[in-house]
Amino acid sequence: MTCKAFKDPALDVLYWQIPSLANLLMCMPRNLWSLNNEEPIVLSFCRTMLRADWIVLQSYALRLRSIYADEPVKMLVDSDALSAVSHYSGTNLLPNLRELRLYHESTCDDLLLRNIVHVPQIYLAPRVTTLSLSNLSSKSLHVLSVAIQRYPLLKTIRLAIRDAVGDELLEMLEGVDTLKSLCSFELVLEDKYTFPLSRMLEALGTLSHLDDILLECSNIDLALPPTFLTSDDNAPAFPALAALYLFSNARQIVHIMHYMRKLPSLTDIFVRFTDLIEDTSVPQAIEALTKALSAAESPIQGIDISFPETGDYSDLVSFHALRPLFRFQQLRSFHLTCFPPPSLDDAMLTELARGLRKLHTLELQWKADAQTNSRPKVTFTGLRALLRHCPNLQHLSLAVDTTVPCNDDYSHTAPSVDDVCHSELKTWEVGDSLIGNADVQRVAITLATWTPHLQDIAVTAEKSSSLTSKAYNARTKAWKQ
Repeated sequence: MTCKAFKDPALDVLYWQIPSLANLLMCMPRNLWSLNNEEPIVLSFCRTMLRADWIVLQSYALRLRSIYADEPVKMLVDSDALSAVSHYSGTNLLPNLRELRLYHESTCDDLLLRNIVHVPQIYLAPRVTTLSLSNLSSKSLHVLSVAIQRYPLLKTIRLAIRDAVGDELLEMLEGVDTLKSLCSFELVLEDKYTFPLSRMLEALGTLSHLDDILLECSNIDLALPPTFLTSDDNAPAFPALAALYLFSNARQIVHIMHYMRKLPSLTDIFVRFTDLIEDTSVPQAIEALTKALSAAESPIQGIDISFPETGDYSDLVSFHALRPLFRFQQLRSFHLTCFPPPSLDDAMLTELARGLRKLHTLELQWKADAQTNSRPKVTFTGLRALLRHCPNLQHLSLAVDTTVPCNDDYSHTAPSVDDVCHSELKTWEVGDSLIGNADVQRVAITLATWTPHLQDIAVTAEKSSSLTSKAYNARTKAWKQ
């Protein structure tokens, strides 16, 4: 038995978040509802719903804050049952609902979305602030239009559309400018799209509180614009946008940055390149990113660029294409993941460190190069230069060839620290760093001298590593020593 004093707190926790509305309706008397034996499971009423049933439901509905279905919905509610509930609830079934996250499966789309559109007062409570629709069919986009009308307090919209979509998405987004509190917008287009992306960005540009945007789409058929980021007073402004996430092919990113040229408040940008086999415009994309970031009025704090983990992209982009990024001297975080070979060497790392002196976090990982057997080109010479020019660096992910000393007369004695400035480095993810049993003592002396605040060395092979299991275990043992 449980103390009655715990009843309300326990029910608050149990009904704070549920995967579907059916779970809530099942709190009513068992002789009211039934479940079929087919998939999807549908809850229906087997008798008339009475006021006493409503009183029970109401006591539970007040506790609900989130409907969160991050996988295909297991149970749905029959339309007649929803109509019976709405007869008693009116527009107040879920007065405290704040979050609606739904994953749509093709077998459930028709019934679930028909419920939302025809009985919106059940699902679309006026105080909802987060709307997430995953795996949505383009045929069901009308639910977005209904939500925009019913959710005046929306702060976050996340859409993932699984099939081809055209101008109907723009039509369903009409009225988004009325969402004065919207601060986060995510759009994932898993298939082709035919609408002009610029029109959607124009609509989003009117939102004064929008501080982060995520766009994931791919259109390899796009031609590069004739010019990059030319002056245009009619370009949409994003006055509050602080973080931008772009997951796309290089040409698409060039086009996006061509439209998003007014980013006065931007501080962080995350770019993940895709479809590089058919699109070799990475240098132009980085150029477009740099020009857009240069126009920002606030200092850029973080840049995160990643490339596909699989595929051969050797010589796709050179170190020269990265140089414009080094002008952002206030940068605190720089991530470069799965960078195509050839990898960076000591001279390149030194140049990077001289440009980005205020770094706190640095991650440099490149894809394995079969010709060099993935041997890192950075040695302790480059690491020393990095620590010298970036004295505030605290977190590092970098593969280093520790078998190569800084100079010819390197011995087991402690190396000079005159130019290292007592680095603040606390964590180092060594990745595919080379180290042998004969190097352990020298490496330990070096790190103890250069990095007195080092607390953790993470021995994890890079995602693109070509290390065999035996070689990886040998290196791990050496680092643990």
